[in-house]
Amino acid sequence: DAGNAAAAAERMQARLDAIPAALDGKESVEFQIDMHVTDLFDVLASRALDEKGAGGRGYQLVRQVRDATTNMLRRSPSSTTVASSLAGGEDAQQQARASGESRDSGGPPVGGPGAAAAGISLTEVLDSLQYVVDYRLKGRQQPHLDAGLMGRLCDALLLVMALTQGSFLHRRLSDDARTAYFLFGQFIEEVGEFQHCVGQKPVADLRRALKLHKRTSDGGGEDERLALATIIRLTLACLPPGNDWRDLVDEHEQRALAPVVEKYTKIIDDDTASYHMPVTGGAVFPPPSLYFDRTVEKLVAMYRTDVASGLAPEQVEERRAFYGRNELPRPARRPWWKIVWVQLTDLMVLMLGAAIIATAIDGEWKSSIVLGVVVVLNTVVGAWQEIKASRTLSALENLGTTTAQVIRGGTLEAIDAAELVPGDLVELNEGDAVPADLRLVSCAQLEIVESVLTGESVGVIKDPRAIKERTRQLPLGDCRGNAFMSTMVSHGRGRGIVTRVGAKSEIGKISAAISRSASTVRKTPIQRKLTRLGLWLVLLALALCATIVVSGVAWGRKFVPIFITGISLAVSVIPEGLVAVTTVTMALGVRRMARRNALVRTLPAVETLGGVTVICSDKTGTLTEGKMGMCELVDAGGMLFEVTRPTSRDPNEGEISFRGHVGGAGDAHAVHDAPKHSTAAADMSLVTCSLCNNAEIFYDGDAGQWSSLGDATEVAMTLAAQKAGLFKSDLVAAGPDGGAAPGSATSSPGEDARPLIKLVENAFDSDRKRMSVVFEVRGAGAAPPGKRRLVTVVKGAPEEILSVCTHQIGGGSPGFV
Repeated sequence: DAGNAAAAAERMQARLDAIPAALDGKESVEFQIDMHVTDLFDVLASRALDEKGAGGRGYQLVRQVRDATTNMLRRSPSSTTVASSLAGGEDAQQQARASGESRDSGGPPVGGPGAAAAGISLTEVLDSLQYVVDYRLKGRQQPHLDAGLMGRLCDALLLVMALTQGSFLHRRLSDDARTAYFLFGQFIEEVGEFQHCVGQKPVADLRRALKLHKRTSDGGGEDERLALATIIRLTLACLPPGNDWRDLVDEHEQRALAPVVEKYTKIIDDDTASYHMPVTGGAVFPPPSLYFDRTVEKLVAMYRTDVASGLAPEQVEERRAFYGRNELPRPARRPWWKIVWVQLTDLMVLMLGAAIIATAIDGEWKSSIVLGVVVVLNTVVGAWQEIKASRTLSALENLGTTTAQVIRGGTLEAIDAAELVPGDLVELNEGDAVPADLRLVSCAQLEIVESVLTGESVGVIKDPRAIKERTRQLPLGDCRGNAFMSTMVSHGRGRGIVTRVGAKSEIGKISAAISRSASTVRKTPIQRKLTRLGLWLVLLALALCATIVVSGVAWGRKFVPIFITGISLAVSVIPEGLVAVTTVTMALGVRRMARRNALVRTLPAVETLGGVTVICSDKTGTLTEGKMGMCELVDAGGMLFEVTRPTSRDPNEGEISFRGHVGGAGDAHAVHDAPKHSTAAADMSLVTCSLCNNAEIFYDGDAGQWSSLGDATEVAMTLAAQKAGLFKSDLVAAGPDGGAAPGSATSSPGEDARPLIKLVENAFDSDRKRMSVVFEVRGAGAAPPGKRRLVTVVKGAPEEILSVCTHQIGGGSPGFV
C-alpha cells in the first residue's frame, strides 16, 4: 500500500544519502557504473524505437538482452546489483518484481525514467563511463566488482560496439561504437568479473559485436590497429582453450585481416611481455554533466579547484583545449546566391519560365515581359526577406551577456563568458545572467528564473546540497543545485563551479536541435499545395498541347502553326498572377508580424503560422509575457484603490485612483475619484512597496525602452510605488546599501536631502516568510541629540505580518507622504 511504499522510499533514500561515507570505495564505483549501464540501455532502446518502432528487430533485441540480464540477476543468489544491496532485501525484491512486470508488458520504453527522455546522448554516457575507468579503475584500483553488474555492462557494450552509420553503400562503424570498443578492452584489463562475463559469451556473439574486419577497413589509425591485436589477445585469454583469432573474424575476411594481425601482434611481442589497451595520456577531466548527485567536496576533488580561490591560471588553457570555448554553435548561413537559386527553382516559377519561353516563341513579347517582371518580383521579394531576416538574426546572436564574474587564483575578475572552462568558480549576483551550466557550491537566498528552459516565470529557489537519486537524469526544474546557461538571477547571490560549456550546456543542446531542424528543408502547406497544383497544371498543359497538335495534324493543318497554337493554349492554363498574388499577400503578412516584433525568415512561414488552429502547452508561462502587475490596493480601513497600466514599465504611464470601500459602502473621510492615494494606510503601503524592495526600473538607452531588474513580484510593487510618485532613489541616500542604480527612474532632489540611510536587510526566506529592512532617519529634528531614529519596513505573508503587529492605522487618517 501507499504507506509501505513511502516507508520503503524513505529507507532507500537514507541508504542513498549514506553513499558519500564510502565515496571512494567499491560501492561508489558500482553505483556509478550501474547508472551508466541503465542509461546505455535506455538510449539504445530509444534509438531502436525511433528507427523501427516497438515491433522493430533492434528494439526487441535490446529488450531481450536487458530482460535476460535482469532475470539472471534475479535468479542468482550470489550476485546482486548495487541497487538491490542499497535498497535492502524485501524492498529490493518488490522493486525488481515491479520493474520486471513493467518490462514484461511488452510496451516501450525498456528503461525507467529514461536517459533518452531527459535528452542525454549515447556519447555522453560513454564519456562518463570512460571517466570512471580513467579515474576509478585504471591501475587495477578496483579489480573486483559485482559480477551481475559486469554482465549487464558487457551486454550493453556489445550492443553499442556493433552500431553503424552512413548510407547503405557507405556503411561504417559509428564513433560511439569505437568508444565502446576501447572501453570493452579496458574493462577486460581492469576487472576480473568482466573477464569472466566475456568468457561466458558465445564466440559468434563476440564476432558479430567486435567486427574486427571493419575496424581495419574503415581506415582506423595506428592506435586502433594496436588495440585490435590487443583485444584479440585479451578476448582469447577470457575464452576456453582451443580458440584462435580466426574464430573472432568472419571466414571470408580472415585472409585480408591476417597480415594486420600478424604485424601488430609482433609489435606487441617485441615491445613488452604484457599487453595493454592504448593509453590516451594527459590529465583526466570529468565529462560534461549536471553532477547534481555529487557533494561539494567531491566536485572540488573532481575538478581540482577550490571553493575560495577557484582555478589556478595555468590550469585554464589545458581545460580549454580539452572542452573547447564556451560558445553556442552558430547555424550555417546560406549565401545570397543559394537563396536566390532556391527562389528560382520553385516549381511555379519554373512553369512561369517555361511560359516566358513559349510566349517569346509565339511572338507575344508583351506577355513575356509581364511574366518576366512577375518572376523577378517574386525572386527579389522572397530573397530579400530571407537575407534581411538572416542579418537581423545575426545581430540578435551578438546580444546578451558577454561577461562573467569568475574567481581565478583567489582574485575576482570580469572576463568574457566565452573564456570560461569547466572547473571555473563563478560568482552570481542579483540581475546576472548565468554564463554557463553550473553546479552550485554556495547560495544566499538565491532564486533563478529558468523560463527560457522550462517556461515557468516564477524563480526557482536554489540549494547546493546534493540530490541522491538512482538515475543521473532529473527534470530541469528539480535540479535545485544547478544553474543553467542563459537563465537570470532574480534574487540573492551564489557561487558555482562550471560543469558544462557551449554546445554541451542545456541551452546549447536546444540550439543544436534548432540548427538541425533548420537545416532540414520542409515545405509549408501552401508550398505543398502549389507544388501539387503545378504538377496537375503541367500535366493538363501537356495533354492539351498534345491534343491540339495531334488533332490539327490529323485535319491536315501544318505542324509548325498548329504546334505554336498548342503552346499558346498550354500557356493559357498557367495562372500567371497566382505567384504574384501569393508573394504580395505573404509579404504583407510579414510586415504585419514585424509590427508585433515577430521576425519571419521566409515568406511561406507566415502561411504556416496562420494555419495553426490548436496550441498545446503545459505551462501558462509559455504563453504570457512573464510580467506581473499590482492591479488593486486595499488599505487597513478597507479603502480600495486601482492601479492603471500596472504592467507598464514606464513610471509615467498609469496612476493610482480611489474607487471606494471594498464593501460597497461610502466613507465620510474618503474623497471619491481622487487622482492619487489619500489615506495614511495606503501611503504607508506604497512606501513599504518602494523601500522594502530590491527591484530596479531603469531606462535602457540601447533598446529604447524601460526595463526591469529583479523578482517579478518586487518589480510589480516597485512599479505601483513609482506610479504614485514614490521613488526609492528619492528617499534613500547613496551608500553601501542604498544607492540608486545608474539610469534608474528618479526625480533627483539632491543626495543630501534624502531622508533615509539603509542599514540592514533581512531577506525573505521560507521560514520567516517576510522581508525586513532597517533605515536610519536623518535630518534636522529627526531624533533627539545623541540619539538615532531607526525605522523598520516589513513586507511578507499576511499571517506573519499580522502576528507581529500591535497597532492599526485608522481608515480616516489623512495621507502623510
